[in-house]
Formats: sequence, C-alpha cells, structure tokens
Amino acid sequence: MKIALLSSASPTEDEEVLVTVQEVVKFLYKNNIELVTGGCSGIPELAIREMVRLGGVTTVFSPDKNADNHILRGDNIALEIADKYIYKEGFSQRSIDMLKYVDAAIVINGRVGTLSEFTMAVEEGIPVLVLKNTGGIADHLEYILKLAKKEFPNNYILFTEYILKGVNELISHLKQKTVF
Repeated sequence: MKIALLSSASPTEDEEVLVTVQEVVKFLYKNNIELVTGGCSGIPELAIREMVRLGGVTTVFSPDKNADNHILRGDNIALEIADKYIYKEGFSQRSIDMLKYVDAAIVINGRVGTLSEFTMAVEEGIPVLVLKNTGGIADHLEYILKLAKKEFPNNYILFTEYILKGVNELISHLKQKTVF
C-alpha cells in the first residue's frame, strides 16, 4: 500500500504536530506502507526522514521537471533523502499524479497546496484521513466540505484527532477495499 502525506512545506516547531508526524510514520512503517510526499521541506521532509530512519520505503513527487530544477527550488528536500523521486513539472500536475499513485492520503496541518490536494483526493474518490487539531488548513477542512454543500457518499473521509485510531481505521478500510 502507498499513502500520501499532505502537509505544509512551512517548518513547524509545534511539538504536538512533530510527535503526530512521527507517530503516523511509525504506524505506516509497522504496516509496511510506502510513504509518499510532494517533495517539499517542512512536515513532509520530517516524515520522509523518519521513514528512512526506520527503514521504510519513501517516494517523493517533485513539482520540478528534473533533479537540477528540484535542487534549485529553496523549499524542496535534498535528493539523497528519499528512495525514489518522480518529477512532474508544476504543482498541479505533481499533485494529480501523486494522488493517482497512492491508495489513500493523510492530512496533517497544511496550507493552500494541502487544501488543493485534499479537494483533488476527495473529488477522485481517494480515501482521506484528516488529523484534526494539527493546525493549518487541516483544522478547517471539515467546515470547508460543509460549506461546499456536496456529499461524497462513496468516498471514505475521516476527520479525527485520534492519531493511531484514525490511521488504523484508514488502513482497515484499505484492506477491506482490496478484498472485494
């Protein structure tokens, strides 16, 4: 299984968010799940580094057309960190292709890019776990869906502040989905 972490390139010093990221990554690692991110610094880089430290598999989708351009962008992670890099020119193309690559997504914190990826995932029917109380856009996504006045009855969208319970429920949903 492959799960994308949708989050912010902006660095955070919020200890609770940092612990949340580490707990999520440890749980994914224990369940042999590949961690996928958008290749930026901040929370995604922290997650990639933690997964690599544990010995898990990581894939980065870069918004740049090649490694040289990736290096030049100031908010991208270094090339030697992750196992695999996939280059897609532009943020929208990167996000769409990343979401097509994964089985599900987890939202922690985030800004406008995270909002964009969340709405793409929901529209595409990709199961999404939103960890509430992690700051950023994650704390507003449930309200944004209510404002949109659109139901997604066939999609799995879970909003919770309970990290391990939420990740476990997402993984269980994915396992059930593959049985059919």
